[in-house]
Amino acid sequence: EVVSIEDQANRYPAVEAVEVRTYAAARGESPIPLFRDVFDLEPDMVVLRDPGDGPTVDALCRHLEARKTCLALSTTRTGDCAESLMRVLFLRVERVRFARQVTAVLSQRLIRKLCNRCKEPFTPPVELVERLGLAPRRRTTFYRPPKPSESVCPECGGLGYRGRTGIFELLLVDDTLRQVLAYQPSLESLRQAAWATRAWSMEREGALLVDAGVTSLQELARVLRLPSAGSPGAPAPSHVSA
Repeated sequence: EVVSIEDQANRYPAVEAVEVRTYAAARGESPIPLFRDVFDLEPDMVVLRDPGDGPTVDALCRHLEARKTCLALSTTRTGDCAESLMRVLFLRVERVRFARQVTAVLSQRLIRKLCNRCKEPFTPPVELVERLGLAPRRRTTFYRPPKPSESVCPECGGLGYRGRTGIFELLLVDDTLRQVLAYQPSLESLRQAAWATRAWSMEREGALLVDAGVTSLQELARVLRLPSAGSPGAPAPSHVSA
């Protein structure tokens, strides 16, 4: 059973079997007064699109603490999982309570896929392959969009890309991360703790898609706002594991 709490001016498309409760942010209303009735329904999941402010997050955590079988789902707009946790802390939440209740963070991006008909192979420098944290091989082949030509690919119309796929970063919050969240929160300390949990970063996931010929270095740099196609800034291989 899922209950979605939504701002009247920012509604989700209707989903079958999902009950919706609304509030009017434009009139100064908060979702907090809805929490008691919603949690009295004993749903399996409560969806709150925007965490809003510190008091809203604190109230949500208190209800989750009382209803241990319920999961809450919300969103932030950030670059990675560690930054998402910091964004919530910046709302001036009760850090210890939030650290107890948060269970996971999922970051996601959409990335364009290279056109299988016209993508061009090339051999990247060994240093680049190592920097991406990929296993060294006798010969590594990456792919890129074709150079402009008079003949236009009928599959992609000359774009070099066709379709999109997702790249994801899932961070499961363990006791070490909870301690950092509650008592020593900083972006760098959270990222270090995340790597210690063997979290799989979006840079690493993107590097694997480049290695598989699904997308290009240029597209990975564009989507993740990396310094350049040749400098993706992926974490060191020791920080990640399958």
